[in-house]
Amino acid sequence: MNVRLLTTLALALGCTGLLAASASAAHVQCGALVTQDVVLDGDLVGCPGDGLRIGADGVTVDLNGHTIDGSGAGNGVRITRLRGVTVQNGTVTGFGTGLRLEFADENRLLGLALRDNAGDGAFLLASSRNTLSGLAVPSNGATTFGQGVLVISGSDENVVMQSAFAGNAFTGVRVTNATRNRIAHNDFSAGDAIHLFGGSFETVVTANRLHASRGDGILVALAGNEGNVVSFNRVTDAGRDGIGVWDDAARTEVYRNRVTGSASAGIFVISSGGTVVEGNRTDENLNGIHISRTETTVTANRAKYNIEYGIRAGLPVTDGGHNRARGNGASAQCLNVVCK
Repeated sequence: MNVRLLTTLALALGCTGLLAASASAAHVQCGALVTQDVVLDGDLVGCPGDGLRIGADGVTVDLNGHTIDGSGAGNGVRITRLRGVTVQNGTVTGFGTGLRLEFADENRLLGLALRDNAGDGAFLLASSRNTLSGLAVPSNGATTFGQGVLVISGSDENVVMQSAFAGNAFTGVRVTNATRNRIAHNDFSAGDAIHLFGGSFETVVTANRLHASRGDGILVALAGNEGNVVSFNRVTDAGRDGIGVWDDAARTEVYRNRVTGSASAGIFVISSGGTVVEGNRTDENLNGIHISRTETTVTANRAKYNIEYGIRAGLPVTDGGHNRARGNGASAQCLNVVCK
């Protein structure tokens, strides 16, 4: 009797689960306003404007492995003035912008492919504390201004993590006029890079891998950047500097990075006061570390087999000691910094 009862209950629960799954699945159309949880049951193809518009807090949109495809305009998924929304598990392609968040906080974008959109893969405007994780973001930007992810204008404390960027027109991730964002554990290839432009405050760029960036691998630049941290990144074969800090980017910390094979400097700092360059390893670049016209503290770095200097520092520079250099092209190994 007990076995029979358990079997009956299991069958009943199974049927209930099937009914729940069926009820949560939905055949929505292009441009739909989504106000409750939905699991897509098919692709949306050739959307002339927006793909989906989210219309309520806390909604979960599961693309269920399907694709939202646009015709070059609109937004694949649009989230405006909402919080607690989750969009996950599918592809958004062929729109003006893949995902657009405006004044939208505490949302989650998970396990999505954002590819071949005319502008940005994901665009965040005045949107804070959002999580972007597990994304594949290739080939966005029909013009040179397209980014993989663009975080601007009061978009604070967002996290971009464990994602892959390749071949976006301008750069992989760009942060401008935003505070305390975090870019961590991502892969960048096929020309992509990380840019913190004017007005990026206290952003942390850590534990990313960058290969074959078109210009600088990681760039912190322009007045108004202050208190940013670049740490534990691996940068190889950058087209210009592996890590660049310039034009009044104040109080930048660059530490424990490994930079190899840059066409110019492994780490280049110019006109950016209060910079700390510590514990980095820079091998096989033009110059391992190049400091120009700025007060920078250089401590405990290692530089080997660079074409010119291991560390090339102009005055003023503060030698924090414990720097090491060998096998570099310049016989002095280091300039204005003592190297062992």
